Amino acid sequence: MEPGVVWHTFHAGPILSTTGQPGSRADLWCRSTSTIDNEVGTAGTVSPVYLSLRWNVMTPARDLANWSAELARFPGTLKRASRRPVPGCGIHVLDLVPRSPVPDLLLVGAGHAHLYVVKRAGELAAAGYRVQLLAPRYFDYSGVASATAAGVLDSDAGRIDVRALVGVSGVEFHEGTLESLDPEARIAITSDRAQLSYDVLSVSIGSVVEPASMHVHPTVLRVKPLSGLADLDVRLRNSTRTSAATVTVVGGGATGLEVAAHLAVRRDVALVRLVECGPVVGADLPAGARRRTGRLLAARGVDVRTGCVVRGVGERQLVCDDGSEISHDVALLATGLSAPPPLLAELGLGDENGVPVRATLQHVDRDEVYAVGDCARFLPGPLPRIGVHGVRQGPVLQRSLLARLRGECLPVYQPQRRALSILDLGDGVGLAVRGRWWWYGAGPLRLKRFIDRRWLRRYREGGTPSRRAGTRPWFGDKPR
Repeated sequence: MEPGVVWHTFHAGPILSTTGQPGSRADLWCRSTSTIDNEVGTAGTVSPVYLSLRWNVMTPARDLANWSAELARFPGTLKRASRRPVPGCGIHVLDLVPRSPVPDLLLVGAGHAHLYVVKRAGELAAAGYRVQLLAPRYFDYSGVASATAAGVLDSDAGRIDVRALVGVSGVEFHEGTLESLDPEARIAITSDRAQLSYDVLSVSIGSVVEPASMHVHPTVLRVKPLSGLADLDVRLRNSTRTSAATVTVVGGGATGLEVAAHLAVRRDVALVRLVECGPVVGADLPAGARRRTGRLLAARGVDVRTGCVVRGVGERQLVCDDGSEISHDVALLATGLSAPPPLLAELGLGDENGVPVRATLQHVDRDEVYAVGDCARFLPGPLPRIGVHGVRQGPVLQRSLLARLRGECLPVYQPQRRALSILDLGDGVGLAVRGRWWWYGAGPLRLKRFIDRRWLRRYREGGTPSRRAGTRPWFGDKPR
């Protein structure tokens, strides 16, 4: 034995064989310098299924070759083994993940599709999965986001308590967000630095407003993520201004139209400006519906500015490419949506266009990775970032997860050619659109409220959203 080097024997936890039966406790030898004598050991917790999810074995880099021979003594017992250097000390960490008879399914994000899967997690557990969900505590439903942001509906009208849902679904819940990913070792690092092992990963982390060529002041609100939009009502109510506010909405798409129409009938808003870089607002609407919406905005006094390419949005003013300036008290970005670009790039899963997936909703290069909802880039054909696709992808994802365990052909997602979309335009009216057909009035809004409440009820134990005193009811709601 070399001077100054200590050999350690420690039990890494029960190792499972390829048949899934408990094997003997393997004595793994770790060679290390005496300076790291106390750092050798297990890092993780023992699960009820006989095994530790993860071990870290620290050893000098020069001895890594010896581990190949040691691991060869236990064929078929490890699902994977990877190594990584510890910066600045010449030490490597060897990550050992044992083979488990129960495959780990990790759902990242509580989007529409994942809520569907969580609700039916019992089927997955019965099929053999261990289901984990990594997500924030609450999910805010985008279908009522404009109405809650404008103060027409209560702030929690579209909120789902994910922890409560998970509690009755038998899913292991990790509150937080995904920070990094090791796709080779199949380990996810969470915002609280927990390390979650997975065999199958599904990502549903939504979309964000990220204008590529526009400087935006940190105080400017954004429609996505929805936490930014939720602050709109709070900011208008808690303002110290002595007069009504002037609000600028940048982006004339569906959400921009909804928010501008809602704000125009608020008593604490003096003027709403809707700024669009294109020639018209509501460009995706049928021509007749676009004209009807234009008349509504004009009747409510909304100042519509088209053909204005915005160069920057400051705390108190907006600057266009032609040098013109527009002042405001509050600004809201409702421009095009993209998948969270920095995060997906750092994870190595995609870019601002989303995670590239096939018709099976699997990553183009990794069969064990799925992506659904707004964060996915559907390679068979581009899909608009609207909630209906996330909702409809849920059952496909569920069937696919079950089929892969059974060795069956995986189902594919077939988008609708035309989907029903209903805009909430405030003051008790809405606009329903499906293809070239459209319907304006109180009826569409009542239909929307019914659809939204029915969907929310599926994932709530209480059934209907709570209301504060003074808040208008869901049906026949009027501005405050």
